[in-house]
Amino acid sequence: MTTTVSEQVGTAAGAVRAANHTAMSAALTASETSAVVGAVTDLAHRLPQLLEHIARPLRTADPVDYRDDRGSDPIHALRQARAALNDARDVFEALAGHLDRAHYHLGHLSPSDPEDSTVNTTKYLWRVEEVAELLGICRSRVFGLMNVGELASVKIGSSRRVPDQAVRDYVARLSEGAA
Repeated sequence: MTTTVSEQVGTAAGAVRAANHTAMSAALTASETSAVVGAVTDLAHRLPQLLEHIARPLRTADPVDYRDDRGSDPIHALRQARAALNDARDVFEALAGHLDRAHYHLGHLSPSDPEDSTVNTTKYLWRVEEVAELLGICRSRVFGLMNVGELASVKIGSSRRVPDQAVRDYVARLSEGAA
């Protein structure tokens, strides 16, 4: 049995609703909060792509195939829907950036006793802006380091991400050079 996109999104909405109810009564530690924020950040990064995919058919939809029950022009309705979906995509991209920052700051917190932590808060890939903040340098310097091969990076779509290990290796090389 094949599930539809709307069924999958409905299932995801139900999962978010359940998490919301659980979070209302949960006493989360900073580490647990970091894990939750990391998962929400992942979701926020995926939503703009989903909105793009569902808006795509509206670009080529034939208005003749539709009628607007409110008496409006179907062409106008399709354009307005596309514009609203594009606005929503932009909002989710901004939201993802804010969540990235929150996750970055929470990711440095850990319980006093490492035995108390059962939550994996490792971030595997960093945005260029985050690497710049981590290293205390500007964004263009990060791009420069990537261009000359001093800092490894991967391309995801049109974006560059820096693996956590690459940041650690770069700092280790700097520390060795200073010793």
